[in-house]
Amino acid sequence: MGIKSTLNSWSNTNTITKSIATSSAKGAAIGGTVGTTVTATFSSPRFTSKGSVAAGGVAGATLGANVGAIQGAVTGSVKYAAGSAAKFLGLTN
Repeated sequence: MGIKSTLNSWSNTNTITKSIATSSAKGAAIGGTVGTTVTATFSSPRFTSKGSVAAGGVAGATLGANVGAIQGAVTGSVKYAAGSAAKFLGLTN
């Protein structure tokens, strides 16, 4: 895919939606792993149960998804702006 067609594809408003979805999913996956690992590693064995480790994973996944969505919105908006400007200037296919 050349630069012209890439910029052209970015000029579609779906660029923002796709970017948010992709980044949110990646953030949830990473956050879930980190949350589970941190909870299991640093919680006192006396207080750690399977439920609390799972809750740490859910909290991490939620936080990761939210951070990822923000990152995706910013990235998608920048791509959309670049694609729209390029299309307006006639630099795309």
